[in-house]
Amino acid sequence: MFAKLTACLILTIAAGRVIIVVSYILTGRVSGLLTLILCQIEEILELLPHRFPFLLVDRVLDFEEGRFLRAVKNVSVNEPFFQGHFPGKPIFPGVLILEAMAQATGILAFKSVGNWNRVSCTTSLVLTKRASSARSCLAIK
Repeated sequence: MFAKLTACLILTIAAGRVIIVVSYILTGRVSGLLTLILCQIEEILELLPHRFPFLLVDRVLDFEEGRFLRAVKNVSVNEPFFQGHFPGKPIFPGVLILEAMAQATGILAFKSVGNWNRVSCTTSLVLTKRASSARSCLAIK
């Protein structure tokens, strides 16, 4: 359960589509969202080379090998990039959303391959046909 005024970046990677939902949790109750956490920060730190402030995945909520992964990044107004992006009106930078997607994709790849410590893996976003924003949801197809 989240505390009041916590923001959460939720990444869902499925069948070639990435859906990002930024939820601002105001009530402290998320109906079943965090009932199952499949991957805690300790395992994420083993899988990814990134560290604070550039580690953009805090936990994995849902995962199906080779198909999809749903991850969470907890966001607060105290994040370092909000100081300059933009002063007085903080906006989560789009390039960091793409980086969070790449990190979540890396976790999906490592968890799908099995013996991940023997595999070298590089992920890249090759082509984005269309990006659309609807309120607090950004879908890239």
